[in-house]
Amino acid sequence: MENAIGNNIESLRAFFIENVSKFCDKCGTAYKSDNIDIVSESNASVIIQAQCDNCKGIYMAHVIKPLQMTKKIPIKLDIPPALLHPYYVLGPISSDELLALRKKLSKVKTLDDFLEIAGEKKPRKVKISR
Repeated sequence: MENAIGNNIESLRAFFIENVSKFCDKCGTAYKSDNIDIVSESNASVIIQAQCDNCKGIYMAHVIKPLQMTKKIPIKLDIPPALLHPYYVLGPISSDELLALRKKLSKVKTLDDFLEIAGEKKPRKVKISR
């Protein structure tokens, strides 16, 4: 790899273009710096998302910083990186969390039940006019 990976956003974007992918795999359009966003970063690694201006294809790369090793994969997303980042910060969902949610959802019979589980303090009454 030619360029060492840096820690600021511009050096990470340059690293992606120079060492991971210069062109979209789907249509061949060259990436520009503003096509590339950082989803998550730590001392050990960074997750980079690139979106093609032409075909809107989205690719993600996970770069292991010390080794400068990476793998780029195509991914279908309709979520911009700014909205994706908070989910990476939360970490993985445990099986206990999923089971607890499933147990709560199995009790849902009405919209009010769902809204109560979703965190609304006071269920709203839905009037149906005929």
